[in-house]
Order: sequence, then structure tokens, then C-alpha cells
Amino acid sequence: MKLDTTKVLLIAAVIFIVWQSFFKSDPIPEPDPITITIPPSTGTSGIIDIEPEVIRDTVYVKGDTLEVDKGYKELYEKAKDSLTKQELYLDAIAIRKYADTIVDNKEITIKGEATTRGSLLNYSVDYTIKEKEFTYTPEVIKVLPRLTAGLGLELGVPTIPNISFVAKANLSLMNNKGREVSVGYDTENRVWIGGKLNIKLIK
Repeated sequence: MKLDTTKVLLIAAVIFIVWQSFFKSDPIPEPDPITITIPPSTGTSGIIDIEPEVIRDTVYVKGDTLEVDKGYKELYEKAKDSLTKQELYLDAIAIRKYADTIVDNKEITIKGEATTRGSLLNYSVDYTIKEKEFTYTPEVIKVLPRLTAGLGLELGVPTIPNISFVAKANLSLMNNKGREVSVGYDTENRVWIGGKLNIKLIK
């Protein structure tokens, strides 16, 4: 069986298309890591009063100036017996423990404990969340285009002597779900219409 130049060119074209479609693929470059800088944020609990506002007074003890609770001071001075004075004194120096959630918002939760001699009148907490960096590598997701056009060429090689080659040209359209329709025309004046569903076997 003698091959002419046209048949040789058809065979070469089919081999080229098959090679480009199945054996040669352009490598997808790996994405570079991305670093995001999260800026610092600050906040405060503000002044939180534990007891009603205290009226302050100034006293002098051994040359030092002290601020005291004016109400307690007056109660102590007006007390007529030593037992009442002792009760006021012991209440003023009692060891007390406090535990509370000081700050609780979308950024941070701060819980605190305190031990005092006397009463905790108020507290305030300021906080700063320091700047930090977050690095991640984006994931590459392969997605089919919404619509893809394909051009193809098929060559029917005879296995019986004295039967001519048949060449067929194809035009196909494929959507992003892998469904494909095609139309073709061959050298024996046949029109081909078909459909194909591509099923993913290896991710």
C-alpha cells in the first residue's frame, strides 16, 4: 500500500493534535506565599466603679499626706465606743478577693483577679494587641472555562488493502461542567453530530 503526500500530512497532523492534547501540558506555576500584616489594635475597659463614688478627705500621718474615705473617717470619729471603732477599723483593713471579666469584645477577652486590703473602689485596664504577620500559600483550583471551543482532526487508517484513508474535521463546544457537543465532516461527505460527557477520574 503506497502512501501519498496528502495522507502522510494527515497522519502527521493527527499525531500532533494527540500529542498536544494528552501528552504535552503546560505546567501550572506554584503560587508564591502571601504575607498579610495585621495592624496593632488598642482598647480600654474605661474606669469601672465597684462602689458608689467615694468622697475623699486628706489626713496627715507621720508627716505623710494620705487620701482617705471621708465617710468612713466621719463614722470612725463619731463612734462612741471602742467596739464600734474596732468594727469600722477591721472592715477597712479586711482582705477581699475580686474576680471579673474585665474586657470581653470581638478582639480580646481579659479576665482579672485582685486581692485588696479594704475595698476595691474601681479599676481600669488598657490593652494593646501587637502587630503580627500571617503567611499563607493560596490553593490553586483548576476550573474549566464557561465555554470552550475545540478543533479536531481524525484520520481513519484502513486495515484492509486498497481501501482509502478517511479524514474527518471536528468542531466541538464544551461547558464548565464537562459536557460537550460536536459536529464533524469527513472526506466521504458524511456529517457527524455527537455529544460527550467528561467524567473526572483523577483530581
